[in-house]
Order: sequence, then structure tokens, then C-alpha cells
Amino acid sequence: ALFEDGDGRIWLGTYNQGVFIFDGEEIKNIPPSILGEDIRAIYQDKDGRMWIGNNRDGVYYQEGDDFINLSTELGLTSTIDPSPFMASQGDRGTMNRVWSIAQDAHGDMWFGTVFNGLYHYDGSDFINYTEENGLMDRFVESIMIDSNEQLWIGTAGGGVYRLNGDSFERISEEYEADDDC
Repeated sequence: ALFEDGDGRIWLGTYNQGVFIFDGEEIKNIPPSILGEDIRAIYQDKDGRMWIGNNRDGVYYQEGDDFINLSTELGLTSTIDPSPFMASQGDRGTMNRVWSIAQDAHGDMWFGTVFNGLYHYDGSDFINYTEENGLMDRFVESIMIDSNEQLWIGTAGGGVYRLNGDSFERISEEYEADDDC
């Protein structure tokens, strides 16, 4: 994962060495003992708080100089082996494996997970979007909020979706790529 924060620092998420922060002169390391291994997403919210998505331990947020695991704090983790190569979907209902992060205009956070679809967090409550909400794939690789505040997600195998009220509509089905692209 790569991210440039509001101060111009470059955050680099790694597979097994935590996060490195380059300020243009020096490199600082936040080791895996603090943020876990396999960093997949880095995001800075409108208040300047950093969010780190992990493929094993969930999502962390920065509080001062500390990082707090939100997934653990809210009971959205599992004791099942969260190996990044795990083939089963036994950790459903968790937020162990976060691959994408975004924030909307209301300040709400959105988290894309590997086996558990999309999570919406308003600061106190979570909503989990899955097949019941129109997603054909629970592996949300990317999240984007466009200039009209429309939420878009890209999935690993189910296409591209747009949030329409409380459910998602599949967009990629309407616009299949042709051979001339």
C-alpha cells in the first residue's frame, strides 16, 4: 500500500515489515508488532487521522502516537487462522482482512474486506454490505467516492458496483468491455 498524507509524507505498507514513513529526508518504521503484517490499505481521514488496513488483523486507526485496532475494539475479529493464503471463508462476519479504505462527505468510513464485503462505519455503528445488498462478490478490493459523492467499489471477481440507496447495483454488467478497448 502507498499513500501520501497531508504533510507530504509517503506511507509504504509492506507484507512483513509493517509501515515505513518517508518525510523527504528520513524513513521511520512502524513495526509489525504495532500494526501487524501484510498492510493492504493506508488512508488519511478529513481530521488527519491515519487508518491502516491489514490482511490479517483488521483495521487500525491512529489516536495521537498510538494505533488502535478497531476490528478488535468492536469485536469484529476471528480466532480462525487469518493467513493471507487461507482458501476457506471461515472468517465470515469479521473485519480481519481489510484491503481498501475510504471516507465519505459525512465523515463515515468505508472498509473493503476479502471475505466479508463492505463495512460502513459512522463512528459508532457498523453496517455490513454483502449479497443481501446486491454484491455478487464479498472480496472488495477498491473503494472510491466520486465528485458527486457516489460510492463505487471494485471486487475481485464480481465486477464494479455503485451504491444506490441501501443496495448496490452492478455497473460492469451494463458496460462489458469490447475487443476495441
